[in-house]
Amino acid sequence: EDRMKLAWQSIASLEGDTRNHFDLLVRMTDETGREWTASEFLPAAQKFNLMRSIDRWVVASALDLIARRTRPADAATLFVKISEDTVRDAEAFVVWLRELLGSRKLKRDEIVFEAQELVLQNHIRKARTLTRELVELGAGFAIEHFGVGPSSAQMLDYIPAQFLKFHASFTQSFGDRATIARLSELVEAAKQHKMKTIVSHVEDANVMARLWQMGVNYISGYHVQEPEVVLLSDDPLAVKH
Repeated sequence: EDRMKLAWQSIASLEGDTRNHFDLLVRMTDETGREWTASEFLPAAQKFNLMRSIDRWVVASALDLIARRTRPADAATLFVKISEDTVRDAEAFVVWLRELLGSRKLKRDEIVFEAQELVLQNHIRKARTLTRELVELGAGFAIEHFGVGPSSAQMLDYIPAQFLKFHASFTQSFGDRATIARLSELVEAAKQHKMKTIVSHVEDANVMARLWQMGVNYISGYHVQEPEVVLLSDDPLAVKH
């Protein structure tokens, strides 16, 4: 019923990278005009097996935004989440994406697909095939909610990711010594694999400074910027604050 829309949240570089990076988030408006966040309506979508369709709508909309951002000044990297249902359905998703793209080649610095670590771990064979196929198509890949699995560091040997997005619990428990030690260990593992790191839910300037000292590459959160809604109109840069 044309009730879904995209929101974006800025991902800020701690290294002075001038390219824009954005997390794409999905929103839905109900009959009363109230806007629902993904966490509020996606559980129902999962229950009714709608996640594959929602993933494809988000991916197609993201590619449309990229295609319409033709000026060099508008260049950005968009991070697009895919669900467990899409990881399970990896072969069909890749076939659909190839058909959608046609002769077009993706660029790794334009779109980065991401899936949660525990989802990838639970479907490791399909996850490995899917990420390889996406990278071959030219896209980037990120492991999100990273660091909470029993074999997080070992996962880096199996999934050809370019980015790691740490689980929010690392920021929420940042005062805990064990948390900081674990984060530092995983940041070093990422460096060894030449993967960039992103820490989310950063709400404090002191935390941001500590993350910079640890060698984290990017951060996001309300301290950086609140999400904004992308209007899929003729103006690809139009946003509603």
